[in-house]
Amino acid sequence: MKIYILILISALISTVFAAVSLSDNGSSYTLRNDYSTVVIEKKSGFITSLKLNGNNQEFLNRSYIDANGGKVYFSPTSSKVIKNTSSHVEVAFYDNYRSGSKLGLDWEVRYTMLSDTRGVYFALTNTHNTNYPDTSYSEIRLVLRLKANIFNYLQVEDNVARVMPSAADQNKCVEMGPKEACKLPNGEVIHKYDYSVDMLKHHVHGFSSQSTGLGCWFVLPSLEWKNGGAYNRDLSCHQGGSDSIAIVYMNGSHYGGGDATIKKGESFQKIYGPFLIYPNKANSVQASWNDAKNMANSEGKKFPYSFVTQPGFVKERGKVTGTLAINNPLTGTRLPLEEAVVALVQPQSNTEPIPSQQWRHTSHWAHSLSGATPNFIIYAVVPGTYQLRAWAKGVVGEFVLDQLVTVKAGEVTNLGKFTFNEHRIGPIAWEIGIPDRTAMEYKHGNHFNQWGLYYEFEKDFPNSVNYYVGKSDYSKDWNYCQVSIPGSDGKYRGVPWNIYFNLDKIPSGTAVLRISIAASSYSALSVALNDGKASAEVKDLVDDACIRRDGIRGIYRELEFKFEPSAFKVGENKFTLYSRKTGGYQTYYSFDGIMYDHIRLELPGGTTNVTPTTTAQQQQPQPTTTIVRTTTAVAPAPTQAAEGGSCSKLFWQCGGQNWKGSTTCCEGTCKKYNDYYSICVSEGSSQQQQQPTTTVAPKPTTTEAPKQTNAPVVKPNTIFIAGDSTADEYGANNGKTNGWGKYFKDYVSCNVNNQAKSGQSARTFWRDGRWKSLIAGVQKNDYVFIQFGHNDVGGPNNASEKGSAGGEGDETVTVTRSNGQQEVVHTFPWYIRQMCNQVIAKGAKPVLLSYTPNFSFTNGKVGEGSRFQGFMKLVGNEMNIPYIDLYSLIARKWEELGENYIKSNNWFPTDYKHTSPAAADFNAQMIVTGIKCVKIQDLIAVLNNKGNAVNNQCKY
Repeated sequence: MKIYILILISALISTVFAAVSLSDNGSSYTLRNDYSTVVIEKKSGFITSLKLNGNNQEFLNRSYIDANGGKVYFSPTSSKVIKNTSSHVEVAFYDNYRSGSKLGLDWEVRYTMLSDTRGVYFALTNTHNTNYPDTSYSEIRLVLRLKANIFNYLQVEDNVARVMPSAADQNKCVEMGPKEACKLPNGEVIHKYDYSVDMLKHHVHGFSSQSTGLGCWFVLPSLEWKNGGAYNRDLSCHQGGSDSIAIVYMNGSHYGGGDATIKKGESFQKIYGPFLIYPNKANSVQASWNDAKNMANSEGKKFPYSFVTQPGFVKERGKVTGTLAINNPLTGTRLPLEEAVVALVQPQSNTEPIPSQQWRHTSHWAHSLSGATPNFIIYAVVPGTYQLRAWAKGVVGEFVLDQLVTVKAGEVTNLGKFTFNEHRIGPIAWEIGIPDRTAMEYKHGNHFNQWGLYYEFEKDFPNSVNYYVGKSDYSKDWNYCQVSIPGSDGKYRGVPWNIYFNLDKIPSGTAVLRISIAASSYSALSVALNDGKASAEVKDLVDDACIRRDGIRGIYRELEFKFEPSAFKVGENKFTLYSRKTGGYQTYYSFDGIMYDHIRLELPGGTTNVTPTTTAQQQQPQPTTTIVRTTTAVAPAPTQAAEGGSCSKLFWQCGGQNWKGSTTCCEGTCKKYNDYYSICVSEGSSQQQQQPTTTVAPKPTTTEAPKQTNAPVVKPNTIFIAGDSTADEYGANNGKTNGWGKYFKDYVSCNVNNQAKSGQSARTFWRDGRWKSLIAGVQKNDYVFIQFGHNDVGGPNNASEKGSAGGEGDETVTVTRSNGQQEVVHTFPWYIRQMCNQVIAKGAKPVLLSYTPNFSFTNGKVGEGSRFQGFMKLVGNEMNIPYIDLYSLIARKWEELGENYIKSNNWFPTDYKHTSPAAADFNAQMIVTGIKCVKIQDLIAVLNNKGNAVNNQCKY
């Protein structure tokens, strides 16, 4: 018996601690461990073969390292074995500057494999010595051209993934505008920039295989070397005929990063990486992606790597901590922060500031900070001197600390609490959009990574944009970008946009129209008030290519346009925004234009005759923090009442922390909006229905919905939708799928406000502010459909950061997220109860829906749903809330139609979850069926002729 035990232990030890090896056949190096084998050509320094051990499938067609889009290739003159032990092998390739070199740089490329490495590590060092000539580069990249017939599934984010078109179809592609886009034989237009990624939270991208389960991923434990750092957006993966192209742009300029320029006499060195090339194998493309994300999480915890021997790589790091606060300068009160970022950026030199585009030195950052005064920790900071920059969702501007930050190895630099003041010169009369450095909240902004949206402007806005403050909805009535359109002579011309607003008095001083730019391309901007003389043009907007490359944020700018009181009038006023083309891309279309982040009017001594939160504004998808900030700033100082006492007028502020004015209303009552703001409202005003969105019931059964059978029929004005990609109008946002929310509105006569979003779980919808955005717009008698379950699996510690805690009640688990922030994770029923409680508190009515089934048949039957189906029913029963078992309704109908019917009609064109337009419409019909089956009389009353015609049986 002892002998067998020793043999087993010996086998286990050899499995866990098997050696890594390095061999040299004269023309190539081969790095091999128990997991994978990598072959690197000595002449080029490029990987020529990548395989998983035990699997003979070759991953690569070829790979290469280049600069400036293939104009300069890495061309080593020598190579060297750096380390060759049983636990660590490493080879280096050298391409040093010499007369005739196209770039004044030394290149050193290293490949490293440890005994337990899952793949191979790559690192590049670029060095510019003082005697080297001036040099400039826009791109430096590592490219893997994978076999497209195997690696046919691209994925760069949870909700950005797709099956790639075949090489045969790509070879028939017809070039479109811009030239990187082309139309496939089936009419779909593919555009490589639709798969770009933001670096702020990015750590993994690549391809997997539907046929073999293989995957090949770039795993990026740190992006401290990326030019532009937290600002940067760049290309990652795209189509390439017989190649599936995966890229790491170590330096990139696709979205306004600008060229890196190094002058003679300057000493410069930068190490890109190390990062991991990770091959894997799993049961599905989704499993491969999840495994790659888990690997990224694991590698991130190891960084900076202890194995690195590359000269210049810093292992001994420092840590920076502090507390961020941003004040309203008019009141001195804290502005609530969401998704805040604190970044440390190395200046270009001791005397040179951060450039206007994106920096080329090291940067580090912390993200996803929230609260009035959030604490932050930035880990693993390379010792040195940094400039600190900060920004936050809901706050206008970017803020720079007025002193440099020095970081030392092995030490914690505690900056304490530092406070910035937001730029504003007076109370806010009105605002359009959400200050978040993107145009995502506007029309088309929620599916921006889709070719050709700029061509839709003429059709969507035949009379241009005419936005009426207090009436218009910026998610529908404000386009995501202001672009040129073709004139009668075929030449493209700018089209002015108008903003109409009312004033009941002339401002007492100079007003400011504060415009935040999310992105711009070849445009100059000027503004006119009431058809007067336009302001001086802002001509130095950067071309960040965001419009033509299907982005939603580029180079941020905050602009002030000042107007004297005499330019305003009592009654209706009008601002006109003029965007003028200044140059640009000339093939097919100029691609000039501006993406607006946020616009607001700051009006000293002025008020509007629009209430701070009108009905139309409440329907817009804006976070509570933005509404709070707007309403707080609207209120001017209190005035004297007729009786001679001090009081606040209707819709003026009457209370809140640090409020020093009157708490008495001249008319109406003082209604608390939140801890910082109370407002005078009239009896019966919709403002009185507004409740703080943080109110939740402490116990699951504290609030009950009114029983449908006994209540009189009250038609809702709006039905809101909270859910994931199966309800999202654009499905998985891949151009091939839709969610049922896109079609449900066709069956009812009331408004439908669909705020479902691809990739969301109940936990993330609550945590990341989407629920706050939704509930802010809900009014009395509205309905809110709540549907989650697809993305809620995995538990609280899963790398997706979407899973709920186990249990059905108030159980919690505290986790540390990948950004270093702690999060208290609740159970799935807890999140659903909170949402329902807040809906009921508004005098509105929730409806719970089980999630849609995945396409899977066994012997002609669809299996039972997961526990999340039961959780929805549980909450519905305990809170007396209508529950539509959509999963079962769809499953039984599928079984009637048959598996072959669904396949032949291509109801699931990309995967097992996301539906074609026809299947999404079918799901919408099944919801109508559920409304009738559950007998929700208010909703039956708003079914139109098409809805009334739906006639399915109530089969569960």
